[in-house]
Amino acid sequence: MENSGAACRMKRTGSLQRKGFRKQQDCGNGQRGGNTMDGQYVSMEMHKEFEKRMISENERLSDEDKRQNRRIDALEDTVRQIGTLTASVEKLAISVESMAKAQEQQSGRLEAIEKRDGEMWRKVTGYIATAVLGIIVGFIFKKIGM
Repeated sequence: MENSGAACRMKRTGSLQRKGFRKQQDCGNGQRGGNTMDGQYVSMEMHKEFEKRMISENERLSDEDKRQNRRIDALEDTVRQIGTLTASVEKLAISVESMAKAQEQQSGRLEAIEKRDGEMWRKVTGYIATAVLGIIVGFIFKKIGM
């Protein structure tokens, strides 16, 4: 990189064992670092202002992370509740299905009982009608003299 005062170049320093290389500014006059715009070091006030801004930004990001983590926790709780509710609904559906089958069986039994009672009533009614008819026919035959 070049600046308006002196020709400066960035050179890499460090070893391959490190994560990466650091860049240092070499301005050719034996000084390293400094502002690439004018070849001067950054003032303490500028550094303190930068530090305050970085601390403020880090706090903001930390607060944002905490807020996001709370939201994620709430969503995880909601997902757990939905899973529990789903399992309960599934159990309920199975229970309702078995109750419907039991009701069908009971309905069939009730029809059989009603049918049996109805047949018995018809038989009794038929026997009574036959007896009444027999008495009438017998009475008629007695009057006629047979």
